[in-house]
Amino acid sequence: MEKETNASVRLNELIQVCRDANQGYWQAASEIEDATFRKLFREKALERNDYACDLQEIALRAGVKPEREGTFSGRVHRTWMNVRHHLNPHQDQVIFLECKRGEEHALGVYQDIFENNLFPEIQPQLQKQFVTMIEMRDLLMNNIQEKVKQEDTGSLLHLEK
Repeated sequence: MEKETNASVRLNELIQVCRDANQGYWQAASEIEDATFRKLFREKALERNDYACDLQEIALRAGVKPEREGTFSGRVHRTWMNVRHHLNPHQDQVIFLECKRGEEHALGVYQDIFENNLFPEIQPQLQKQFVTMIEMRDLLMNNIQEKVKQEDTGSLLHLEK
């Protein structure tokens, strides 16, 4: 019984991580200035909603009451992203950084599920989700690094060297 309870808690944790990402990407899409990333963030929000819905369906089939919302820490993170955005207007790098942090959190939750060999029956589905999260995290990291390079080459200190 304890194993079933732990499994249902962990399955709901996956659902909540996807809900947090869904809400976070919607917020990022509303705050970012870059139109290409606005579109990508909307797509990612829809993708994470699909992940959450798929996991909720799996939970229902397993007799588990699925979570319908994200976590308190997800709400706090989105609030922090909003504050940072307002303190640093017109700096998409801030949004990239906070989205990357969200992806890293989600990856940690998925990694723990894999390491504990939970849900072997849905492992291929979880691995597919995990890979898309890795790809998104890497894309965000590359854009953060690119923005830093652009800022470095545009600074007066750099020009004086």
